Amino acid sequence: MNLTLSNNKKQILGVDIGSRFVKAVLLSQKGKRFCIDAIACEAIYGDAFQEREIKDFDAVSHAIKKLRKSLQNNPKSVAMAVSGATVLTKVIDMDSGLSDVDLEAQIEIEADSLIPYPINEVYIDFEEIGACARKPGRSDVLLSVAHKNIVENRTLLCGEADYNLKVMDIEGYALGNAMLNLGQFQTDEVVFCLSIGAAQLQLTAIKDNQVIMSRELPYGTDALVNDMAMAYELPKNEVQKGLLSGDLPENWRDVMYPQFLSSLQMQINRILQLYVTTFNAEQPGKIYLCGGGATISGLSEDLAMDMQLEVEVFDPFEHCDSAKNVDLSEFKGAQFAIAAGLAWRSLSTCHI
Repeated sequence: MNLTLSNNKKQILGVDIGSRFVKAVLLSQKGKRFCIDAIACEAIYGDAFQEREIKDFDAVSHAIKKLRKSLQNNPKSVAMAVSGATVLTKVIDMDSGLSDVDLEAQIEIEADSLIPYPINEVYIDFEEIGACARKPGRSDVLLSVAHKNIVENRTLLCGEADYNLKVMDIEGYALGNAMLNLGQFQTDEVVFCLSIGAAQLQLTAIKDNQVIMSRELPYGTDALVNDMAMAYELPKNEVQKGLLSGDLPENWRDVMYPQFLSSLQMQINRILQLYVTTFNAEQPGKIYLCGGGATISGLSEDLAMDMQLEVEVFDPFEHCDSAKNVDLSEFKGAQFAIAAGLAWRSLSTCHI
């Protein structure tokens, strides 16, 4: 999206704006070890989003400002990500050996056939990812497109909190960065990670040290939160916090949980089927979970039993150190996977 990561290696704060929480992570690296230098999470009150587009700007802005105040280590530059119906990624093939300027010019020439939106309404970014196996002399190029309004909204939010938006990414690829660089996975086989957010399921698949697929479905923990808020006459934010802390009415797991679990399984099967169809592959035998939904007690075990899959929670902090003033025990690592992937960008040489 034409936002460039500078080469001066200043730290960049990874800020993940979810539908219910804003999460932030600051990473550094010493040798082969990563260190969490800062971490924070603040709630977004009310229904601030509709289909991943910001509708209550003030609520999101307030949460980001509060997050900034809570961080002891607070760099000026941040990385954020976008997702939703007005964001798309696709791999295209272009002539090998083209410079970035030539690639950009060629993409603009072919925009009508590549992009389903008027080119003046979107931001475009691209990254050459390797030789095209199907066409000698051509290179595979990852094309990322986002509607200008969702990028500009985040730029404005950063400015209001006295941040400088340095990197704009796609959520699925930010998750991929966390998997590839913090997860210590063996990627000679496909590794699947499903982020369960409040309003969205995000499946990211990696293989051979790159993201090979990123897909979204509009379903998440809001389905459970809304039902529980109505049944127990509780504010939604209290239910949301209770899912993270385990402080919920005693009978919720017997009364409210089974329907959510059943619906979640159906949606997971749908999104995994997208992979099977796209790659003409077998059904995955193992998936990792992250996002706020992954922190619900017993969810991974219940999914594994009912779906006959291996299911594990992906904690991006499992192999990380932490600064002396950072207490990771206060946080659920799985909730910060996308923020951690964004924070990793300050350690990367990638131009996106």
